[in-house]
Amino acid sequence: MIASDPLSSTSLEIIRSQSGTQQTKGGLYVSFVNSLPHIQHVVYLEMLPWIIKPYIHTLTLTINDDPTPRNDILQQLTYVPTKNKNPTLFEPILVLPPFSTVHLALDFDKMFLQYTQHPPDAHRGWDLPPAVLIPLPSNSSSSLPRMYTNNLLVDLATPDFSMPYNVIIMTCTLLAMLFGNIFNLLTREIVTIKVG
Repeated sequence: MIASDPLSSTSLEIIRSQSGTQQTKGGLYVSFVNSLPHIQHVVYLEMLPWIIKPYIHTLTLTINDDPTPRNDILQQLTYVPTKNKNPTLFEPILVLPPFSTVHLALDFDKMFLQYTQHPPDAHRGWDLPPAVLIPLPSNSSSSLPRMYTNNLLVDLATPDFSMPYNVIIMTCTLLAMLFGNIFNLLTREIVTIKVG
C-alpha cells in the first residue's frame, strides 16, 4: 500500500510488506520511493510488538535494482529491543538519493506463545501497527507531511484449540459404546427358541 499525501505536489512514498510463509520466521520489507530532484532525509519509526523479534544483523539497504548493500544510506539507527513484553523500537534515519527507490530488508523470528496468551480469534493472526515515515525538512524543500504505512497481519504458530473438544467427543463415544454393551449384557434375557 502506498502512503502518500494526495494534496502534496511532491512524490515521496513508502511501501511496507512482509515475507515468509513459516510460522516461526519472517521478513520485513520496506521500500522508500523518492521522486524528488534532491536528497531527502527521512526518519522511519517502527514499533514492533513483543511477539516479533527482529535481527539487526540482517538489516540490508539497497538502491533501485542493485543488490549491493549500501551502508551509506543509513545515517543513524536507534534500536531498543523488547523487554517485559514492551514493543521493540526500530528507528533508522535514512538518506534517500534523488529519483531513487531505497529498499530496507530485515529478518525476524515469531515468538511461540502459550495457549493462554492467544486472543479469542487466534487463527486470524496478530496485527502489526502501522509504521511512520517522517520527512526531515531540508533547505531545498518545504516540510513534507508525515506518512503512515499499512498495518500487517502476522501469522503465528497457533495450537489446535479444537483438541479438547475432540478428546471429549472421543471419550464420550467410547463410554457410550462400553456402557451400551454392558447394559445389554446385564438387562437382556437370553432364551433358546426351538423352530419347527
